[in-house]
Amino acid sequence: MMQYLKDFDKMDKEMICPLLQLGGVNCKLFLDAIKRSVANNSFLSDNTLHLLKNINLKVCFHNDWQQWSNMFDEIGELPEISAGDFRITQKLLNDTWRSFHTSNSSTGDSVGDIENAESEKILLNRFNIHFYLWYPEKRSSDVFESLGNGKIKSMFEVLFWLVKYLSQEESDHFISTLEDLSKERHIKRVPWYIIDNMINVLEHSPRDEAKTSISNLMKIKQSKLLSAPDRETVVIDIWESEPVGTKERELKYIFKSKHPAIGTCTLPGECGFIIKEYTHKDGNVTLELMTDSEYYVNTGVHYHNAICSRDILCLYDIYELTLKDGTKLYEISTFNKSVLQNFWNYWLPNITKREYKTTFIAYNVSDYMIAK
Repeated sequence: MMQYLKDFDKMDKEMICPLLQLGGVNCKLFLDAIKRSVANNSFLSDNTLHLLKNINLKVCFHNDWQQWSNMFDEIGELPEISAGDFRITQKLLNDTWRSFHTSNSSTGDSVGDIENAESEKILLNRFNIHFYLWYPEKRSSDVFESLGNGKIKSMFEVLFWLVKYLSQEESDHFISTLEDLSKERHIKRVPWYIIDNMINVLEHSPRDEAKTSISNLMKIKQSKLLSAPDRETVVIDIWESEPVGTKERELKYIFKSKHPAIGTCTLPGECGFIIKEYTHKDGNVTLELMTDSEYYVNTGVHYHNAICSRDILCLYDIYELTLKDGTKLYEISTFNKSVLQNFWNYWLPNITKREYKTTFIAYNVSDYMIAK
């Protein structure tokens, strides 16, 4: 990447966007390339302007506002910058500033002294997982109703019903309706990692309908509204889990992970976050992202508010399955384990052993990618 960007001004414009895609969340690479171009020219080059229009400047501001600010200062001081280019760069600067502060004010992220009422924090940080869709009497209309009224907020919850009960004939209409709903409501996308895992398991199924299920999963994967590509998703396994006090129904999961939006961190311990799980009597589950610093005392991790509940896509267990012929596969499971074990036993009746391996969490980082 660095080698390509050394000759940044000599590149074809068509090469810039692919480089942004490859760059992921590495703002510094591209801001350094812009600064080199500005230092070597008395005007704003076409490639620099093109990059400024296509880079996610909000992410760059979040990662290193000082470098972001210096870059625009140096652009403004170019002796031969045209009036048109200067107006464009000032608009980009102002739009970034306004976008960053508006979004952080609305979500409760702390920029300056922005604060949220405790009730609003709880609303933002808690999210529920319902299991009633995973039963055969539920129909596609139940799925749409649950997504429409906000009872179900994740494609992960829909996926198991879709695999088991969605026919080939109604799949196109079903997925199209899901996409329409996702435009109206914030539906958490399902990571490609999970879809690929389920396809791999179904490819070993002796059931004839497995081919239909694989086809439906592939259609979900092709939808940008319903699935999250690997490059837009961080998947990490659990570091530690433990009960919350003496409460049987509560458990906390501790994860170590440095969010792409976090720059240099000098806080003690490791960057991470804690999810508290509460299982209701009906089997449904409430997960809460813990944001109070007191909850992190003596845990070995500290919390940054770059992690927020709206970006958490799903939390799930991985089990290693052994088939009669010795084949090893990995099963996606979650809180209502008996239901899901029956689900996978249907597709793989020749399972001889099932062993828990780890718990994963997946969260979305697409808003923090360099490419818009």
